[in-house]
Amino acid sequence: LFRSGHAIAYRPDQKVEAEEIRQRCRVGVQGPIIVSPEAITGALLSVLREAARKGFLRHFVVDEAHIILSWGDEFRPAFLRLASVRRDLEIRTPKSEGFVTLLLSATFTDYHLRWLRTLFSDGTRFSIVHAARLRPEPSYWIAHAASEAQRQGWIEDAVYNLPRPCILYTTQRETCVHWYNRIRQLGFNRVGLMTGKSTDEERQDLLRKWSLDEIDTVVATDRKSVV
Repeated sequence: LFRSGHAIAYRPDQKVEAEEIRQRCRVGVQGPIIVSPEAITGALLSVLREAARKGFLRHFVVDEAHIILSWGDEFRPAFLRLASVRRDLEIRTPKSEGFVTLLLSATFTDYHLRWLRTLFSDGTRFSIVHAARLRPEPSYWIAHAASEAQRQGWIEDAVYNLPRPCILYTTQRETCVHWYNRIRQLGFNRVGLMTGKSTDEERQDLLRKWSLDEIDTVVATDRKSVV
C-alpha cells in the first residue's frame, strides 16, 4: 500500500533516491511520481512498463500540456514522445485496472486541443473539461535600447524600483552570473543565483531561502540555456 513521506520527484542525479523510487514502482507502493519527459521516455520507462503490466499504473498526468507542442518540436523533443509512451503504458495495463490520461493547462487554444486529441486519443474517448476563471494577467513593457549602456541602465533601474520578490531571467549563463554579481555590487545582498550548472542541492537551498524570505531577488536562467 502507498505510504506517504518518501520522495515523489524522480531526479536521476540523486542515485540512491532514484533507485528507491524505481523499487517502489516495481512493487506498487510509490504512489504519485513527478518525472520529466526526458526521464519517462528514457531511464524510467522500463520500470513504468513493469508497473503498468502489474496493474500499478492508473493515471498518466501531464501538467502544462500545451508545452508538448510549443517545446516538443525542437527545444525538448521528449515532450512529443509522451504520446507514444502513454499509449505503450496503456496497452500494457490490464483492462480490468483502467488507465486514465489527464492533460492539464490553463492556456489551451483550439490549436492545442486539436493536436492533443490527434496525439493522445487514438480514436478513443477524449473529453474536454472546461472551467472559465478570471485571473490577473502580467503586464509587459517592451522597448528597444539604443545602446548596451542604456539597456543595462534600464535593468538597474528595474532592480531598484520593482517590488519584491522578483526574478531577473537571462538567456545565457554568463549573463546570469554577470547580473548576479552586478546586483550585489549595487548593494543588494538578499540575492540568489540559479543557472543550468546549479546542482540539485544548490537549487533546494535557494528554494528554501526563497520560501523563508531570506532572499527576495533571484537571477536565473534555464538549465537548457547555452553558455
